[in-house]
Amino acid sequence: MLKRTKLAITGAVAAGVVGAGAIAYAAFGYTPTASGSGSAESFKPTKVTVSDTPSLLPGEKDNVNLVLSNPNKKIKAKVESIKPAGISDVKTNDPNDADQCGKWVIQTVENNANAELPTLGEGDAKYTLVEGIAFSDDMDIRCEGMTFKSNWTVEFVAVRK
Repeated sequence: MLKRTKLAITGAVAAGVVGAGAIAYAAFGYTPTASGSGSAESFKPTKVTVSDTPSLLPGEKDNVNLVLSNPNKKIKAKVESIKPAGISDVKTNDPNDADQCGKWVIQTVENNANAELPTLGEGDAKYTLVEGIAFSDDMDIRCEGMTFKSNWTVEFVAVRK
């Protein structure tokens, strides 16, 4: 009986070794990598013009009408912000008065604070800055007949929707 027990134990150990060899041989595998080409859209420059700046008297305010232009066919241009960019090309009867008269011109976007800013498809759109320009009450006769340009910065962002 002693011999049979040894044989049974030896057979069990041999079977365990064969099983371990089978596990190691099944561990092969592959990890492929794929690649593709991409690109970024081209967003053509948008444009802003002031269609008119009204003639005013001291203490008056009036609207400023902007024309916003988007030349892009597939991409919309969302207006993120509109800000005053100063007065330029001030011309007065006496060139020495131009600097002071320019300081009396007030630009503001405060009256449009709650207005929704537009998103443009291809083409032009008009946007009104309510009471966007004003003359100070302090403006005097030196500024009579003055001409100037009001400048505005409009920030656009490219969007699909």
